[in-house]
Amino acid sequence: MRAGAGSEHLLQALEQVQLSGFEDNPVQSLSAGQERRLSLARLLVAPCWLWVLDEPFTALDRSGVALVQNLMLQQIAQGGAVIMTSHHDLSLHFPSIQYISLSS
Repeated sequence: MRAGAGSEHLLQALEQVQLSGFEDNPVQSLSAGQERRLSLARLLVAPCWLWVLDEPFTALDRSGVALVQNLMLQQIAQGGAVIMTSHHDLSLHFPSIQYISLSS
């Protein structure tokens, strides 16, 4: 996960996903939840309009789930979009959120 010189944007993204201090850790040494957060940091470093997330809450504790939900709300508030699948109940409240349930 090497953070070289001039990588302030990367360091800010790691801080946002609560991975400050892990800059020099090899990815394979991270827990599953930390790897999930690292994937989110990648989205923050290379911002794009649309996020497509498959089960983003897997391997995360409550604080990790709250973090992901907040990042998704920020993405939407900044004019972006999020498409995701989840077996978890969501507690996201934003006027433009649409839920589609595929359960029978």
